[in-house]
Amino acid sequence: MMLRRLLPLLLLLPSLVVAAEQRGSTAPGEGSGAAQADQAIAWLERMRRAVVELDYEGTFVYQKGDRLETLHIIHGMIQGQPMSRVTALSGERRQVLRSGDALTCIWPDRRQMLREPVKDRNELPLPLPDDPARIARHYRFETGGEDRVAGFACQVIRITPRDDYRYGYEYCIEPQTGMLLRAAVRGPDGKVMEQFLFTRISFPRQIPPSAFESDGYRGFRVAELPAPIAKGEVRSIHFKDLPPGFKVISEVVQPPMKARPEVRQVILGDGLASVSVFLARAGDAPGKPWEGRMRSGAVQALADERDGWQITVVGEVPTRTLEYLMRAIEVPKS
Repeated sequence: MMLRRLLPLLLLLPSLVVAAEQRGSTAPGEGSGAAQADQAIAWLERMRRAVVELDYEGTFVYQKGDRLETLHIIHGMIQGQPMSRVTALSGERRQVLRSGDALTCIWPDRRQMLREPVKDRNELPLPLPDDPARIARHYRFETGGEDRVAGFACQVIRITPRDDYRYGYEYCIEPQTGMLLRAAVRGPDGKVMEQFLFTRISFPRQIPPSAFESDGYRGFRVAELPAPIAKGEVRSIHFKDLPPGFKVISEVVQPPMKARPEVRQVILGDGLASVSVFLARAGDAPGKPWEGRMRSGAVQALADERDGWQITVVGEVPTRTLEYLMRAIEVPKS
């Protein structure tokens, strides 16, 4: 979701911030082995479509470590494009507006806006598998029992890693609509590291376009994040190798702004988990470069300085994966 897409940037630069479709279908029964995995994948594929294609409105709670937030979401399909508005109901006032492939984060009290092009169509704060069948080499799938969330029965689906380079995930999916009602990231010990769940959700026949208007923010200071570098262009960050299953998804170059140097960012993923690698010249930034580790819920960060470059690796992955990438980065010679 958009919140996760911006998190690595916020950590580094704190000044910015084919399953059945019919209604009334019953939950697939429990199975074992390959049959159970196929059932789980069918649930996940249906869920992925529902999150993007359904019209829904609701309130959800998002827990990251010891921090708890309450947010309101309105989501609809307008002329074939996903539109959404996510409003924070706790903490600092802020909103995230989604219009097709454009994302706008708004801080009304600061009178600031941050715009960015995006490809991921997930509107919710935890990742969804892009193509469940394609990640089966690195994850196992299983169906669990039923649960209840926000007054709706839902089917539990679990994704567990086959190695130590990624976390496990759990989803609870409403059978009639396929909508995701709860999701969690689980560590190696099975404990929940991060989760969200709806406390209230409804499915209107149609969300009007007026629900996504942004006319009330004229005069706000606007920062624009650049689009990812197109395939075939020269990459600015290179790796000796990558952790199993991970590949480069996109790259962004943030131009210099005020006291902040140019920042190069590469986004890697395995089809579910994602990691961002940031590279900036250490001498161009004010103050001493940050070095060490940081953790917030399931998101971890690792930073170091090497040959005059500040390297920061951030992702919802175990420390082992970050350390692997840190060793694999080949910093520029000049």
